[in-house]
Amino acid sequence: MEKASQNSINDLMEKFNRRSSPDRKNDQKQNNRKKKTAINTKNIKPIPAQTPKGQKRGTDTRNSQNTKREPKKIDCSYEEYVKAPYNFVPIANDTYDYGDNEKRRPNHNEMKEQLLSGCIRYTIEAKTPIIVDGGEKDSDNISIGEFYRDANGRYAIPGSSIRGLVRNNAQILSFSDVSEDIDDYDLMYRKVVNKSKKTMTETRYETILGTDTVNLGEDGKSISILKNVTAGYIKNVGGNQYKIYPTVLNKIKDQYGKMNYYIVSEKSVIENYQKYNMQSNFWYLFSEQFDKTMQYTDDCKFKKEIDENGIIHYKPISPTMFNGRNRGNYRPYYKKVSYEVKEAKIIGIDAVGKLKNQGYILSSGAMNQKKAFYIIPEIDETQGSISIDPKDIKSFQRDFEKKKTQLVDKKFFNLPDKDEIKPVFYIKDGERLYFGFTPRLRLFYDHSVKKGFKQKTTDIDYCKAMFGTAMDKRQYKSRISFQDACVEDDNHIQVMNQIKKILASPKPTSYLDYIKKEEGSKSKKKFVTYNDEDFQLRGIKQYWLKKEIEEKGGETGKNKNVGSVFSPLPKGTVFSGKVRFHNLQKDELGLLLWSIALNKESEQNIGKAKAYGFGRIKITIDKLELFDLEDAYNLNEFSFNPVKEEMGESYIQDFKEEMKKWLKKEIEEMPNIQDFFSMKDSSKIPGNDQTRYMSIDGEYQERVNKNYPLPTVKQVIEQSRSKKK
Repeated sequence: MEKASQNSINDLMEKFNRRSSPDRKNDQKQNNRKKKTAINTKNIKPIPAQTPKGQKRGTDTRNSQNTKREPKKIDCSYEEYVKAPYNFVPIANDTYDYGDNEKRRPNHNEMKEQLLSGCIRYTIEAKTPIIVDGGEKDSDNISIGEFYRDANGRYAIPGSSIRGLVRNNAQILSFSDVSEDIDDYDLMYRKVVNKSKKTMTETRYETILGTDTVNLGEDGKSISILKNVTAGYIKNVGGNQYKIYPTVLNKIKDQYGKMNYYIVSEKSVIENYQKYNMQSNFWYLFSEQFDKTMQYTDDCKFKKEIDENGIIHYKPISPTMFNGRNRGNYRPYYKKVSYEVKEAKIIGIDAVGKLKNQGYILSSGAMNQKKAFYIIPEIDETQGSISIDPKDIKSFQRDFEKKKTQLVDKKFFNLPDKDEIKPVFYIKDGERLYFGFTPRLRLFYDHSVKKGFKQKTTDIDYCKAMFGTAMDKRQYKSRISFQDACVEDDNHIQVMNQIKKILASPKPTSYLDYIKKEEGSKSKKKFVTYNDEDFQLRGIKQYWLKKEIEEKGGETGKNKNVGSVFSPLPKGTVFSGKVRFHNLQKDELGLLLWSIALNKESEQNIGKAKAYGFGRIKITIDKLELFDLEDAYNLNEFSFNPVKEEMGESYIQDFKEEMKKWLKKEIEEMPNIQDFFSMKDSSKIPGNDQTRYMSIDGEYQERVNKNYPLPTVKQVIEQSRSKKK
């Protein structure tokens, strides 16, 4: 991309003494490849959907997904425009604390009449197809997506999964402290800047990277560079310890700042090869010796386009000439090479040892408007190294784990293995270190996630007392045990055909979703990020119920390298399970019962692919059995089954009364509780179009440009009602 004319290095290539060495002739004989010479561009037509002559080996040209979707014109309110399969139940600032009341935390071996022990029997009916992954993986360590089976081989929902669902419900209903569930780490972000109107976050991002335009002094040509970004090499020195080593070149020239790597135009290299073929100083990149694939085909021709900001872009004349992310066999790569430099420009690349300078060639993720790769000078381990803070390593690893299912080459973007060295880009800004595997780095936000947590913490509350806690001050063992919920009639279950979908989970980096909008601000453009000192987390994430599964949601298209496979059990499958409890107070038992089944009209979701409607379930409590202490220890009459059945409604009411004393109002009147039950109400399920993922290239990008926040639960329900009228 350039301001006035193409940033080409062809002029220097013309002047460079092109060699035709015996070695190169021998290479030609060994390769025995027919390479295409310069193409006459007059009257050239788009290449049809077949392997074109001269195309890079292995390229798939079918069903291109390279065409960028035009941004959707917004002719509605942001509440109608913004969609997501999830929303947030607000986190209550106040928490119900047991305090120093030891009676609320009985010893596990106590036997008192007022303490209740027993069993809750329940059934789960799948209202939509359901998948709870068994965790088995293939030889490539990829999940095979089969439903979980218990020790006896029966299809089942693990007790741990039921426990997690019920505990999450109980935290919300009892105003318990959720701080233990919030992992404290730094999120990362990257900003692709809208040249016409930069946001504060985008401006800050560009400032940290040192974005600048440098005039080359050649007919007004200029290039965009990142003055603060340096190339080096990252090494795993053992365990989770990593160091960054410098290159033999500290910087290219003063006007380039800290930049010590070379940007090479793939377009110019391809055009040079088309013109000179075997005489090209870049012939090696098109040979069999160089076992990598460029983003564009060997015979690619580019057309010039000028965007609304006056920026020139060069795009292939046909989508079939792009070997990018959604097509073909292009993968990000790095490889040792040798290279020639003249006037701070790369004018030749060859195999290791063939040219004067040694280093690495690196090409990162495919983008249709990015036609550059990088040459990084070789490592210099004599200048010392930079040790990376383990906290930053943890944050980087968390970020990678969140996005790895969407990567076509996970190893390229992951940290090196033990003793492995690989090229890296980094910024050393005072005490802050940013690093990654492309010059436009993902930066750490200034503040960790947990800084936005504003809820009062407790030593012991309902959930800690019932489900247990590992906190140092008040360690306490759980008084509840969840058994697997098994399929009732396993012999007649017909597993559905295997399904493949992209199961990307929501990411906290989406600050328009996860962070509370500034109170009192009516502006759609006012937003807060993790760089703001006073940001506040929006709440506890919950998935919307869906009447039916989304057949088309999460489709992988022609890209077979992304997505997860799974084989769900069908709608109507019934599971039976038990929950055993010990020494609970009456109100605690009430909370447990309410957290399992919720209200009469309530349904819930569990397992994978909830965003697409899988795993909608109805839980029904079939029986409450209480251990009869008096009957069990009756010396006059022996009892084989000292258990009595009871109705659970009175215990639920005991819990509600306890909360009413604390809240000074009915618990159902609390806004966060109303939002929670609205999302679980089977009579208020919004349409799938309201609760789907937005398309990345059109809808979502337009939303980000306009800084539209996620609508509240109430706003989504109101929109749903208005559409049904």
